Amino acid sequence: MYTDTNGYKVFVDLLQLPYTDVKVQYDNLRYPDIHWAYPKMQTYSQQDEPFIHVDGDAHLPNRLSASMESGALIAQNMEIGTQYYKSMMSSFL
Repeated sequence: MYTDTNGYKVFVDLLQLPYTDVKVQYDNLRYPDIHWAYPKMQTYSQQDEPFIHVDGDAHLPNRLSASMESGALIAQNMEIGTQYYKSMMSSFL
């Protein structure tokens, strides 16, 4: 898990979630509010083996099955562009 000190206090100290590798590295991360996904992209860029990203709005009461964990791609849902994302990306396109 990649987090900041507050995330560590909540997920590890308070909730005692069974993370085996926790990296506290986002305490001093600065970026514009519009780039709210920047920490996620930074975390993705640091991976050197397959990984599963789980957002805070997911609830997994049990571990994923072995077949899911070893899949080439796991997705919660198909991403369909919204006007929010279209307006953000229009300058790049």
